[in-house]
Amino acid sequence: MTTLKEMRLRRMLTQKELAEQVGVTYQSIQGWESGQNLPRPAAMRRLCEVLQVDPGELYDALQAGLAEGKWEAAA
Repeated sequence: MTTLKEMRLRRMLTQKELAEQVGVTYQSIQGWESGQNLPRPAAMRRLCEVLQVDPGELYDALQAGLAEGKWEAAA
């Protein structure tokens, strides 16, 4: 399963560059990639646009991050 980090790297973006394009801090990107937290709906829409992925693919990537991170996805 593709992770958010892999999606970002496919676009050859640093965390800082992705954060600037999405309109969030790079710490937000770090948290999402590590599974510490999830983006809000507006940020998810921007992530889809910037990374050129559909919402389902992004959701799966975020769930993969949650599985590897400290938090478990809500059932």
